[in-house]
Amino acid sequence: MDSVVITIWQLVAAYIFVILLLVLFKIRGIDKKKQVVISTLRMTLQLVLAGYLLTLAFNNPSWWLTLAIFLGMLVFAVLTVTYRAPKELRPIVRRPVAVAITIGSSCVMVYFLALVIGVKPWYETRYFVSIAGMVLGNSMTGVALSMNTLVTEFKQSRGHIEQALMLGATPKRAVRDSINNAFTNAILPTLTSMLTMGIVTLPGMMTGQILAGTPPELAVRYQIGVMLAILGSVAICVLIFLTMASRCFLKREFNGVEV
Repeated sequence: MDSVVITIWQLVAAYIFVILLLVLFKIRGIDKKKQVVISTLRMTLQLVLAGYLLTLAFNNPSWWLTLAIFLGMLVFAVLTVTYRAPKELRPIVRRPVAVAITIGSSCVMVYFLALVIGVKPWYETRYFVSIAGMVLGNSMTGVALSMNTLVTEFKQSRGHIEQALMLGATPKRAVRDSINNAFTNAILPTLTSMLTMGIVTLPGMMTGQILAGTPPELAVRYQIGVMLAILGSVAICVLIFLTMASRCFLKREFNGVEV
């Protein structure tokens, strides 16, 4: 079955939902209209730009162009997470965020593309960039959640950590509960989405494939594989970040103590 083509004017008609939200904000007296407009404009411009870049990559397949797109996505992901941290902590978390997202997502991408899907050549843009976007996006969210939780945990548990260190606990043991809480908080959204997938929600990738004419059973296989890759990437990225960030926080807050 051929996919339905959306014309420019049909796409413009979809912006009625943005207008609806702006009207609701005005009625409710919510001062977020500027944020809605900026978010909508950024989303539109970024997706249009992504479309042109992907078209260029599809028409001129090469490993360096695919890696350049991936590198750009990585840099943007790292900057986005870093700037979610309090201003005074940004220099501290920048390196852990960069290392965690780069190593975690890259390892998962290599494994998934080479062994699970078996893409040849490995830099096939249609697969590489599409899967990288989902893996990086979820990993970015996971690291951001773990960072926020870790900052809160260190503030709230400072006395407990200090007392544990004074009583002879190793630094690793003193911060274990804080790290575990941050790790759980970061992983939980992915696990929750997996619980309802296929019953309450149909994931974007699976829906897109079905709309494009892919048989549902094949779309389901891809979606299961991608979700497992996302779970693995989030877990690895968050673990690396928490390990590195906790050491940095201990040095900063407790006079050079290391995990």
